[in-house]
Amino acid sequence: MKNLANDPAYAEVLAKMKGFYAAWNAENHDHGIDPIIWENCPPPKSVEIMEWIHEERPDIIDKMKKGIEPNYGKIQKEFQAAKAK
Repeated sequence: MKNLANDPAYAEVLAKMKGFYAAWNAENHDHGIDPIIWENCPPPKSVEIMEWIHEERPDIIDKMKKGIEPNYGKIQKEFQAAKAK
């Protein structure tokens, strides 16, 4: 395998892929390989969200048991919206 990220011939492809990642990351709030800055992480704490998932979204627990990543950022937004009602 050869890393083409620094190859000028692929600069346009690299920019396009970074754009896809940035758009996906903004929509899903999943920081993947980005470092987490814990000071910027607002409540609620993950324990509260997991309790809510167990009560309100057992389908997510089933997916997690199968090894499917649940998109925690999206779940956190759903949790906050539910609590705001």
